[in-house]
Amino acid sequence: MKTRNILTLLGIALLGIPFLLPLSATAQELDFEFYKDHIYLNTTVNGKAARLILDTGASDILLDSTFLANSGLTFAQRGKARISGAGNGTEECPIIIGGVTVALGGRQFKPQVTAIINFREILESEKVDGLIGMKYLSDRVIKIDYKNRKITFLNKLSPEMTAGFTAVPVSWDPKKPGVTTFRMEVSLPSGQTVAGKALLDTGAGVAINFNSAGAARFKLNELKDKTAYDKKHGGIGGSDKGYKFAINGIKVGGLSAPVTEGSYSTNQNGAMAEGGYDAIMGNIFWKNFDLILDVRNNKLYLK
Repeated sequence: MKTRNILTLLGIALLGIPFLLPLSATAQELDFEFYKDHIYLNTTVNGKAARLILDTGASDILLDSTFLANSGLTFAQRGKARISGAGNGTEECPIIIGGVTVALGGRQFKPQVTAIINFREILESEKVDGLIGMKYLSDRVIKIDYKNRKITFLNKLSPEMTAGFTAVPVSWDPKKPGVTTFRMEVSLPSGQTVAGKALLDTGAGVAINFNSAGAARFKLNELKDKTAYDKKHGGIGGSDKGYKFAINGIKVGGLSAPVTEGSYSTNQNGAMAEGGYDAIMGNIFWKNFDLILDVRNNKLYLK
């Protein structure tokens, strides 16, 4: 689920790394729930149990409005900000300035600003209490075992940990730590192959969704066999409109998965109109693999 950096939008300078590292931490293996093609991590927010989605396509920590209303938590400093995301515009939302502490796997994260979003409406999920993005996790190696519903956070990789995996180079924007892109290929029923750059987005319950810039680049609007979609709550910022179409498969690093449907957005604003990459790739693709993301060494490993 791609979101813009809240601190950047507010013009607030990030003066340091907003979390605490336990001195003894080497690896933490945690269970997760995989629900509606999203990864739910068991965390606490100021001591209250909270299920936060792991969102590698986002930077920040954001909380759900219903969760916050039911939590009984109060905060001294509140405000409002206008932010954008996958929707076709921007929206004004409440924010908490300081005061939020999220605990996950023996670590604590303290965002300077936390936006409050109606995620349960956007994701059509009664379980989501918020999301955690890569600003807080990019210093660790992240291993996701979709089959056994395990996630492990490591300080570093040893050679035996990547035995049998295929290494895929990734890159990331220093302004958005850990939000990574990579090369992919999509095969269409016509025999055409489109190759471009995609965002690794575990916050998205899709296989692949091209943004409008990517769709224009590959002339996906010329596809004859496609079905329109119109999501009123397509993401932060409002609606998402576009088309679904058949594909023969997707390859990343030479590895493919049995994926038969892709989509493209016609949004002209927001994250699904960006031109820095062509598409987002979500859990419907990634769940076919074991995945290791090593941001510091610009590597994604798949098996």
